[in-house]
Amino acid sequence: MGDGENWGEGAREQEKAELAQTANQAIGGFMPEERIYVIPLGDAKKAPRQRRTKRSVGIVRDFLRRHMKSEEIKLDQALNCRLWGRGMKHPLPRVRVRAVKQDDGSVEAFLAE
Repeated sequence: MGDGENWGEGAREQEKAELAQTANQAIGGFMPEERIYVIPLGDAKKAPRQRRTKRSVGIVRDFLRRHMKSEEIKLDQALNCRLWGRGMKHPLPRVRVRAVKQDDGSVEAFLAE
């Protein structure tokens, strides 16, 4: 790490990368994986009117299960309120979600705005 022989920009960037790597290993080796998705909810309109928003919640869970490769999906309260905000019969056409995969394999979904 700082031998004193190279003090150019490349050496500083390499030193920062080494510090970040050692900090990452000290934490436990893994950083949470985070992605932002725009999930289309048009298929919820194929369900009966009284089940459309419930179906859209299922679509969000299935989408995240498929794309994040995890069986345990937790939806944030703000995301749930956004999905149910227009009532049972009129779901959103799409929703923007920030999904974070934890070290234990579970996925937490938040409203991305």
